[in-house]
Amino acid sequence: MNKKYLCIGGWVVSKDGDIHYISPHQLPRLYRVNPQECFFAISPDDMYGLRLTDLTILRPRSDGNYIIRRVEPQNKFREEK
Repeated sequence: MNKKYLCIGGWVVSKDGDIHYISPHQLPRLYRVNPQECFFAISPDDMYGLRLTDLTILRPRSDGNYIIRRVEPQNKFREEK
């Protein structure tokens, strides 16, 4: 199975003001993706050799909105109407 995501943990401030650490291994559940499709970065060394442009980076969000946003490549031609 090809890896599609890079999960990077971090600290977030929740709506009630509490500070929480979200680990890289918690992110697939929050984003509802298959963990087998993920690389997990605990430290910057874990990203060495990865083609970041080929991966969707998943990070903790303080707003709790864990919907993956698809971004079109910037060099894609878009016809104006």
